[in-house]
Amino acid sequence: RRFSFGRPMISFEQLSFSVYYFCCACMTNGTVLPSPVHNPLHKYQAQDYVLGEGAHSQVYLGRNVQTSESVALKLTDYTNLPTNSIKQLRSEVSMLKKISTLPNNDDLLQLKDVIEQDGEMCIITEHIEGGDLGDYCSEYANGIPERIAKWPFKKLLQATEVLHSNNICHRDLKLENVMYNKETHKLKLIDFGFAAETKIRENLEENVLHTDSCGSVHYAAPEVVQHKAYDGKKADVWSLGIILFVLLSGLFPFDDSQNRTEVIFDQIVAADFFMPSYFSSDVRPLLRSMLNKDPKKRPSVEEVLRHPWFTTHR
Repeated sequence: RRFSFGRPMISFEQLSFSVYYFCCACMTNGTVLPSPVHNPLHKYQAQDYVLGEGAHSQVYLGRNVQTSESVALKLTDYTNLPTNSIKQLRSEVSMLKKISTLPNNDDLLQLKDVIEQDGEMCIITEHIEGGDLGDYCSEYANGIPERIAKWPFKKLLQATEVLHSNNICHRDLKLENVMYNKETHKLKLIDFGFAAETKIRENLEENVLHTDSCGSVHYAAPEVVQHKAYDGKKADVWSLGIILFVLLSGLFPFDDSQNRTEVIFDQIVAADFFMPSYFSSDVRPLLRSMLNKDPKKRPSVEEVLRHPWFTTHR
């Protein structure tokens, strides 16, 4: 099943009053005026463009009024959210703060600021020009040629390896969470709402096993679908395998024409899939290893990066 992604335009008349006030700080005709009350968001101005939407939040294009730097404003009204959702929101902020301190983090979304007031939270991050990997993939009728797809996929692996080497798993790797500018070849991994620590203490040798099911239907690993305790890093490798398959074919390896979740999950648990005839002999064993139903038999991201497929010229 092929896919397409859109970016809807909005006007401020469509925003709720609270969000309008929260992110615009009395904006009139593009000019930010002094607020009648103290508003910590006065230095940011939201523009009438939605970059994305989540279950409980909206992401707007914005700018820093003082520096004119473009930013992304993720706005969440959590006054009526359940406790688990609020916990996840705060976990995302904590993870973004940790990621901002990691070495070699250029391919990971950078946090600029966090502002919270009156039951609303605004997470300000860098704005990445261009679309996501889904947009890029949709430009090719039958998938991206392998010689071209290797570059963004390798960059994605390297970004994920930075997380894994610092004991963090993403747990929601998918095309929409990878921003890619085909002109500059700049890639950024985004959306750390489900990211989690893989070790409780640095001196522990084994990874922590997670029990909460999260992520997106088509990208979920068999052990996640079956509600088993799972290694977040190995679940990430499965999702990366799905991404590679879609990049090269434009199709999901596990899918249903009626988009029935239970049918897709049955296919994922069976882990039985067919590859197009034009897939090279180098990439086939790589995909088989990444999409192995047994997480213990899947390679690490570091091992995937060493695979011979990346050195062939096809």
